[in-house]
Amino acid sequence: MSLVAFFPNGPEPPVLGCEYDGGREVGTRDFLQSILDADHGITFRENLVTAIQKGRGIARTDDSNALSTHICHWKRSPTYKLEALGWGNQTCASLLATESMDLADEELLEQLRDGITEAPCKEPFRGLYLNSQFSDDPINPIKGLFRSQLFIDAAKTVMNGPGCVKTGRSGGSRGKAAKGGVSSVNAESIAYIAMILRFVLRNEEKWYRVVDSEVDARFDYDQFYIELLTALEEPLFEAEAKDLITFLNLEIFPHSHARPNRIRTGGSTLRQRAEAARALASLSTEGSSNSTTAAAAAADEETSNRDVGTNGAA
Repeated sequence: MSLVAFFPNGPEPPVLGCEYDGGREVGTRDFLQSILDADHGITFRENLVTAIQKGRGIARTDDSNALSTHICHWKRSPTYKLEALGWGNQTCASLLATESMDLADEELLEQLRDGITEAPCKEPFRGLYLNSQFSDDPINPIKGLFRSQLFIDAAKTVMNGPGCVKTGRSGGSRGKAAKGGVSSVNAESIAYIAMILRFVLRNEEKWYRVVDSEVDARFDYDQFYIELLTALEEPLFEAEAKDLITFLNLEIFPHSHARPNRIRTGGSTLRQRAEAARALASLSTEGSSNSTTAAAAAADEETSNRDVGTNGAA
């Protein structure tokens, strides 16, 4: 469901029948007719949107639950063996912090722990950056962004399942991305996974929506998602975003994308090796035979020359 809800380039949402029966399959023509129906089209569309939104909410909860369950077991991530998540944990607080925040400010840290204030939703948090280090290049502020092991493990969990992070492979069954026909990330999926990861690190109890940010001090996840998506689609960062997607595709879907530096070992089949050896042996035999024939001809010519010389002397 998460792939349907958040990845526009992925599979289409399930087709619903005119009676909104999820178990009933209809063709594309019937589906379009239901949407355009003058009498019931509006109701159909409203129910369709409601069904998709419901599925999206369920998928988001499923993904956040998967990360919550396994995030402290990722051996290569800084969250490994953490006993608690949220601002109350020093390691987690460092990962949640953004570049403009000063965690040395005890009053700020206390308000974060008590839920009085929150990190700015317009800035990526430290845990998204490679080695948890913010970009040191003012011209390229997204340098290292979405390249942390923590983010990669989160993406693998969402796309391929928790077992992929632990074993390095998806095991005996295909991941849900593969089942949905998804073999590549895009800006939407990157922003979505970052949003889920932040939700889990913050140790939120449930999903919510901020209506008035002037009153509601909670972190605005909708705005956070939009900000990340906007940055990834910014023409100024087009080259960096393209390189990032290539990098993540090789990390998350290594068997669906070619590596430019791959050493191709080549090799040949047993049949090819046998044919090559026999051809070489045949050439060698033919060459040996030709050499023998040439040597015999040379000997005959030499004998003939001696005979001619002898007769001339006589």
